[in-house]
Amino acid sequence: MPTLPLSQAAALYGIPETALRLMRGGQYTYVFQFFKKEREYILRLIPLSEDAELPNLKATVAWLQYLVRGGALVPEPVATTRGSYVESILHEGREWLVMAVTVAHGTPAENLGLDRWDAALYQELGRTVGAVHALSRKFAPPGGLRRPDWDETVNLFNHPPPEHEWLAKKQAAVLGRIHKLPRGGEDYGMIHAALHFGNFIIDFSETCITLVDLDDCAFGWY
Repeated sequence: MPTLPLSQAAALYGIPETALRLMRGGQYTYVFQFFKKEREYILRLIPLSEDAELPNLKATVAWLQYLVRGGALVPEPVATTRGSYVESILHEGREWLVMAVTVAHGTPAENLGLDRWDAALYQELGRTVGAVHALSRKFAPPGGLRRPDWDETVNLFNHPPPEHEWLAKKQAAVLGRIHKLPRGGEDYGMIHAALHFGNFIIDFSETCITLVDLDDCAFGWY
């Protein structure tokens, strides 16, 4: 693990470095939990890269804020002491991006036994995702900000063609059909793009589901 700018990141949220507790992170981010005024938050430290640039992260924050205002169940971005929602930190010659969001409480879906999944829970997941998609139909990143399209993100369709000719032909055929799909506002817009069972939280006390870890959001089909 590289040396992380923990003291600088913590100071941005008015907390001591010792308040940060390392959690399981994503593919390229370092995730920390912290408490402030008895509320729990998640802080993310992201090394600057081609896939993680300041305008991209600001676009993600703008989308989250838009969804929260619309009543969608997603984490809410938290402002730093300087009033910004995304900050850039230079540490030992390396640039880092930092942001924080509120915590969703409940049971991670990946920890829930299959016997707990019933029709009502699947319907609730559909309502949650559907609410996000309905709001996204009217969302556009603010000027100068952008998120990638689905085929610019890491997935099996934007890797080099498979070595096996028969598989490469099948991949090309599937891509050909995909590219013919409509891209109007009713069909295509900002989506989670990594909606697996590790990325939503079920609160049985409120019978609701919160989508989390939206860092990989992209434009794609609903």
